[in-house]
This record gives sequence, structure tokens and C-alpha cells, in this order.
Amino acid sequence: FPVTIGASKVLNCGLGMGFAMYNFAMKPSVTQVVTVEIDPELAEMFPHFSGYYGWDLYIKNKCSIINQSDLLKSKDFNQIIFSLTSASGA
Repeated sequence: FPVTIGASKVLNCGLGMGFAMYNFAMKPSVTQVVTVEIDPELAEMFPHFSGYYGWDLYIKNKCSIINQSDLLKSKDFNQIIFSLTSASGA
């Protein structure tokens, strides 16, 4: 997953299975990954189906999931990544 060199805070739009969030957090330069998810049910179920409970604490501490209204309250980000699919999954 590409992250601009020197990016420390990444805004990821779309949770999906959490692969993007996890991979961004693995980058040494990244200190924070905020993922915006519009579906509250998906955000609530995410830890149960994604393997999140097995993630290294170092990675977990870099990650957070917010809803779109919280995005307006967020701080500046170095990079914004869109990780979206259609409702059909295509």
C-alpha cells in the first residue's frame, strides 16, 4: 500500500476488511491511521471478523475507526487514501 514518504498521519476512507489500515500502520513513518467508516454496523463487527484481536499492540495503538461526522473534528493529515467498494462488492 503506497504511503507518501514522510507521511505520519494517514486518513483512510473505508474500513472494508481492515487490510489497508493494517498495512498503513505497519509503515515505520506512520504514527497514526484514522479510518472513516460510514456503516456503524461494519465498524462494530470489525474486531470480530478481521483478526484484530490478534494484531500486535504496536499496530493497534496506531489505528482508530471513526464515523464521517467525527471526520470534521479530526486534525490535519499528511495523506488521504480512499479504499472503497460498491455495495455489491465489485
